[in-house]
Amino acid sequence: MEPKIENERRWLATRIDPDVFSAPSKLLEQGYVGLEPGSQRVRIIDNIDVLYTRKTGRGMSRLEHEYESSKDVDLARYLLDGCRYRLSKQRHYHDSWEVDLFRDELTGIVVVELERADCDLVTELPPWFEGIEVTDSVSNWHLAKLAYDLRTYRSGGKVRDMVLLEQRLPCMVLTGGPCSGKSRAMGQLKAEFGDKVHFMPEMATMVITHGVKPPTDELEMWQFQRFLCAEQRNFEDMTNRQARAAGKRLVVVDRGSVDNAAYLPGGLDEFESVCNSSVKDEY
Repeated sequence: MEPKIENERRWLATRIDPDVFSAPSKLLEQGYVGLEPGSQRVRIIDNIDVLYTRKTGRGMSRLEHEYESSKDVDLARYLLDGCRYRLSKQRHYHDSWEVDLFRDELTGIVVVELERADCDLVTELPPWFEGIEVTDSVSNWHLAKLAYDLRTYRSGGKVRDMVLLEQRLPCMVLTGGPCSGKSRAMGQLKAEFGDKVHFMPEMATMVITHGVKPPTDELEMWQFQRFLCAEQRNFEDMTNRQARAAGKRLVVVDRGSVDNAAYLPGGLDEFESVCNSSVKDEY
């Protein structure tokens, strides 16, 4: 099937009218074939239909490829059982809204979704629920990852609090070449806003300082850049979690993932190809 643009917003419900759960619903079981956001997803619907999906991008608008099939539930179940990140939920259809009541490890989590071309125009929520918007920070992939952690390690904390830690704080990247004043600007920000801002050091500098030298061979450079990009994302995620838990309001990063394009002969185009991402998604 031809890809389409999915426009979707999500809210973590803090209050919801229980009558909503009398609306028509379907049981969705889904898992992710891969360990990175944007991996391919397999979904089994009411143990009858199967939907394979591949999404790229982040936030409200993402590119979506879908393939529907009702003939290979056994194959889909085989794939689903082999997925590390998986979840199940009862999806209720209320007017033009979708209300997901999560099950198993994520019991107690309710996410309300709105998918339509003009969903960005919604400024007021309907009276039957209240919630915290998590469009830019919490996806089903994040929840499936959390479900795996809970299934494997079983934390004693509240699941909703763990989901809220996934909600990202605003992130500002400071960038610039040598002698551009970046380090001085970082010092001034720390001095003036240190109680409100969490500062993240440059990922490449940390790696190189600890003995990993940038390669000169082209193939090894690609591998090195993939490693840096993945670790940058992981470090940013953990930094964001800790900053939110500490009551900070902003994360300032010393150079971002896109800066690494300066070390590739093909620049931004080569960066997007090597790191399987886009400049838009990284921003």
